Amino acid sequence: MMWEPAPGALAEPGAGMNRVNRYSPGLSIHRARGRCAVGATGTSWPVPLVPEPVMAEAMEAAMQDGEVEATDGCFVEPDGVCEHGHPSWLVYWGVI
Repeated sequence: MMWEPAPGALAEPGAGMNRVNRYSPGLSIHRARGRCAVGATGTSWPVPLVPEPVMAEAMEAAMQDGEVEATDGCFVEPDGVCEHGHPSWLVYWGVI
């Protein structure tokens, strides 16, 4: 079993967590642990504050615009981290 933020709880610090079966269709890449999440590469990052985008769309935006969304909604370079300490989704996923 894993823990995942409850729906609507990502925007509120200290919000509730839902227990998620490892094979559930709603399983996301991160494992929330309070205010810290573990990305695909095993690196600890702040818990994402926005819903996870589609990877293909994020990669396309990176190639076309040179700017992508960070895990808190800020826009950063594809390999960047915003001023609040949130990485781009591509960094979070371990693509870059």
